[in-house]
Amino acid sequence: MREFNTFPRVVLNVPNGLYIFKPVSAYGKTYLKYLLQQNANAGGVTMTYSLEDHVKRVDIERLVNDAGTKVLLVDRFDMFPDDAAVRKAMDIVKERGIVLVDAKGSHPRLGRYRSAFIRRTPEVIEVYS
Repeated sequence: MREFNTFPRVVLNVPNGLYIFKPVSAYGKTYLKYLLQQNANAGGVTMTYSLEDHVKRVDIERLVNDAGTKVLLVDRFDMFPDDAAVRKAMDIVKERGIVLVDAKGSHPRLGRYRSAFIRRTPEVIEVYS
């Protein structure tokens, strides 16, 4: 479990591993990504990766190693499922932390993962499995 003192507070109530969100719109995933990115910008151990980063060819594998990333949120993984560097970065982080993936459809090449859900109140965004 990890907790971040953002507002609203972010609580990742899951053990280390790989989690995929259900493909539901207006669920809070984008807002969670924004809060985790704010934490990363402030020097936290979180990182987010999106289609925009993929198009810019951001070297995610190097970044997760250099930053010691403990939480990685990958947004719209279904748009770049064949990116070996992204899959490698997810493998690296899931061994030492939490990987949250937003993807439409199924992705059997990701191996073992659990489903993740979001519960929101005005004070807390909680991820649970």
